[in-house]
Amino acid sequence: MKKLFFITTLLLLSCNSKTLSEIEKGDDEVIILSYLKIENSSKQKIYNFLENYVDKVILVEPQSYGYGFYEYGDDILFIERFKNEDAIISHAKNVSEGGVLQKDYAEYNYYFEPYKVDVFGKISQDLKDYLEPYNLPIFYYPNIVSFSKGYETKWEELN
Repeated sequence: MKKLFFITTLLLLSCNSKTLSEIEKGDDEVIILSYLKIENSSKQKIYNFLENYVDKVILVEPQSYGYGFYEYGDDILFIERFKNEDAIISHAKNVSEGGVLQKDYAEYNYYFEPYKVDVFGKISQDLKDYLEPYNLPIFYYPNIVSFSKGYETKWEELN
């Protein structure tokens, strides 16, 4: 009886599991690290702003996989994770004139001056051309291989 239970359990688990080739590796995910110099205001006021800003991004950008602001000496390290480059363009439209985050992004720019932006992932020349007018000090690092998991579950919990 124990053998039958074990074999049945093993068969059920093997039928529901994915092979490595079936798991989406997240090869199109793009990670951006922005190194930000604090320009204006107190840290507490900035931290309050960032908390509200991140809450808004969560609501309007389902393809933004992650947003994190971290103390980096006297500066801030900002890490963004996007599903793909289309999600970056969507974000850029949201923070641009007429976008739902335009006002918030103007305040963001009041507080911070980026002095280096590192972009990791599969990026087309079209995206590089799209980002060029923002006049940011951007450096690109192509993806070799990566994986990402867990985001969909977190997004579903928010809904």
